[in-house]
Amino acid sequence: MNRNICIYQEFLTEAHKDQIRETARRTGFTPHFFNLDQFEEAKDCLQHCEVLYAHSADLLRAAPATLKWYCCSFAGVDLYCKDPGLFANPDCLLTNSNVYGVTIAEHVVMVTLMLLRRGHSWSNQLPVRSIRDNEFTILGTGDIGRHVADRLRGMGAAKIVGLSRSGKPHPAFDEVYPISALDDVLPRTKILVMALPSTPETVHILNRERIALLPADACVINVGRGTALDQKALADLNAITHKYVAQETARRRRRPGRDGPGASAPGRSSVGRPQHHSHPPRLRQHDPGLHLRRKRGPLLCRSGELRRRAPAGGTGGPETGIL
Repeated sequence: MNRNICIYQEFLTEAHKDQIRETARRTGFTPHFFNLDQFEEAKDCLQHCEVLYAHSADLLRAAPATLKWYCCSFAGVDLYCKDPGLFANPDCLLTNSNVYGVTIAEHVVMVTLMLLRRGHSWSNQLPVRSIRDNEFTILGTGDIGRHVADRLRGMGAAKIVGLSRSGKPHPAFDEVYPISALDDVLPRTKILVMALPSTPETVHILNRERIALLPADACVINVGRGTALDQKALADLNAITHKYVAQETARRRRRPGRDGPGASAPGRSSVGRPQHHSHPPRLRQHDPGLHLRRKRGPLLCRSGELRRRAPAGGTGGPETGIL
C-alpha cells in the first residue's frame, strides 16, 4: 500500500519540494502539496496519510487515528501540548525540535553585541564590553542552547554555564547545573540567555525575586517562549533597574486596553523577530525570509515589558518579537 504525506505550507520553494519528493521516494512515501488556500483539499487528502507537515490546529483536528507523525513547521507548539484532544491518535509523534538552533543562535550573537555596545547610545565614556572573555549562563541546554554555546565559544567567551532539568554535563558547556540551582547561579551571572519552551514548570521561571538576584549590569536575552519571563515584574522594575533585557517571542497578541502597565510606558522599543518556519530535518535550507525588520523607535531600552503593536502598515506578525 502506498504511504502518503500531507504537506500544507505556504513557504516551500520548488527546490524544497524537490528535496522532499526525493527523500520521500527513497523511504516509500508519496508527498502531496497544498497551499493555505487549499484547506478542504488538504483535509480530504489527510484521511489517507501517515504524516502531516503543517502548522494548523484545524487541519490536525481533522486527521484520522491513523496519523503517525505531525511535523510542526513553527517553533511554538504550546497549543498542541496543552490540548491532547487535537490528536485522534494519542501516540502520534509531534516534532519541531533541532531545526532552529542555527538561526536563533545567530540572533543571540547579534542581540548580545547590541546590548553590550548599547546600540544607539554612544558617548565618549562608553565602556567597551565584548563577547570575548565574557561569561554566559544559558538556561536550557537543548538544541538551541547548545548552538548558542558553540557560537559564543567560537567568539572567545571565557566561561559558559548551562542549566537544564537533569544537570547532565555536555561538552558545549564548562559547567551544567540542574535548574533547581538557578537561584545560586543568577547572582554570578553576567549575561543570561534563556532558551526554554513554555511548560507549567517554566512559566515565570524568571520572576520578580529572581530578577532581583541578577547583578545590576547583567543582560538577559530570552529566545525561548515569552511566558518564561514575568513581564509585569519587568515593567514594574523598569524605573529602578540597570538590567538590559531582550526578548524574542511574545506571549500573546497585544490587545488595546488589556496589556498591563508596560504597554504605554515611554521608551519602549521592539524589533520584529525572525518568523521561524522549519523544513524537515535534512531537508531544510536557509530561508532568505528569516531576517529582522526594524520598526519605529530605538533598538534598545532599559528592561521592562517591551512589546508594543507594530506601526500601521508594519510588517510584524501576530506575535511580534520584542527587544
